[in-house]
Amino acid sequence: SRKALTKVEIYDSVKDTWSEAKPLPTPKQGGTAATVKGKIYVIGGRTGAGDSGYATKSVDIYDPLKNSWTSGKAMPEARTGIQSAVIDNKIYVVGGAARSKATNSIDAYDLSTETWSRMASMKYARTGHGVCSIGKKIFIIGGATKMSLAGIIGAVETLTIEE
Repeated sequence: SRKALTKVEIYDSVKDTWSEAKPLPTPKQGGTAATVKGKIYVIGGRTGAGDSGYATKSVDIYDPLKNSWTSGKAMPEARTGIQSAVIDNKIYVVGGAARSKATNSIDAYDLSTETWSRMASMKYARTGHGVCSIGKKIFIIGGATKMSLAGIIGAVETLTIEE
């Protein structure tokens, strides 16, 4: 029932075994995770179970070599139901829900400067969507424009990152 968790598990594909890592600092659900330079960034999400709790703007960074968590700079806006993609040394956080409403926001987290910047907005606000990157393009796929099944869309948007 969409319960926020702190539990973190690591899969070893060579040994085909699971082990527990140090737990997340705060229970979360509905956030996004991205891997950059051997570290895992867990961004946003919601605390609490089901629709209880609140959206968060936190950035938790896991270092598997040290089995430890540190905090990154918080997102500009608390969001849940978000997705992310990595291009170069930036994590792009796409869409989700802010204040119980789907958003069309895209924010970039520059890891070299630890700063956030707002990118061009998507045409459609969406949550529960898919995101992937190929080269310098981010593909934003499907999702819902409302916080219910009534707003499901099949639209695909593309954002080209130019540096």
